[in-house]
Amino acid sequence: EISECLVGSEMCIRDRIQPTISDIVDRYITTWVTGGVDDASWDSYKTELEGAGLNELVKTYQGAVDRAASAAN
Repeated sequence: EISECLVGSEMCIRDRIQPTISDIVDRYITTWVTGGVDDASWDSYKTELEGAGLNELVKTYQGAVDRAASAAN
């Protein structure tokens, strides 16, 4: 599990951002399953994820993946 590779400050970032990201994903999936998806809702979804810090979270996890890969070599 990549979460085990996170260091202190990265865990704080994950703990701050991940719950909001999960809530957004769950909300949109529920809406899409019951009512379908269109371009406007997809764009809104991406905007909300970016606003919630998705890019920061991806960068944080990528750093952990890179460190784990370096340690494995």
